[in-house]
Order: sequence, then C-alpha cells, then structure tokens
Amino acid sequence: MVRRGARLARSKGGRAYSTDRTSGPGETSAEDRDCSDFDTQPEAQRFFKRHQPGDPHNLDGDGDGEACESLPGG
Repeated sequence: MVRRGARLARSKGGRAYSTDRTSGPGETSAEDRDCSDFDTQPEAQRFFKRHQPGDPHNLDGDGDGEACESLPGG
C-alpha cells in the first residue's frame, strides 16, 4: 500500500517503487530535501547515497554523482 501523496516511479525492470522515502533515526522526512537542508557537502552526499536509485531530491544538479558541491567540505 502506498501512502497518500507518495509518488511512484518505475525502474528499468518495470518494478514500481515509492519515491517518498524517509530518513534514518533523528532526521525529518526525506520528502522534499534540498542543499540548504545540509551544513556540509559530505552530509548531503551521505543522504544522497542512502536515497538511491536516481536523484529524487535533485541534489546532484550536474549529474556527476556528487551532491550539493557548493556546500563546504566538498
């Protein structure tokens, strides 16, 4: 069952998966995160890697696999 408001995407294999993901303990919902939600690039990169496949939060503007490159520590 998909929660109300969750978006579904399809992988190449045709499986549906929800793009409405939540974060780990102590974090707010992963829904609608952007670079301003992070203090450093490594913090954003860890979040980006945990929420694969793809880039549902558009943290990697140039598609090179590095999230929020303009943040400190990147």
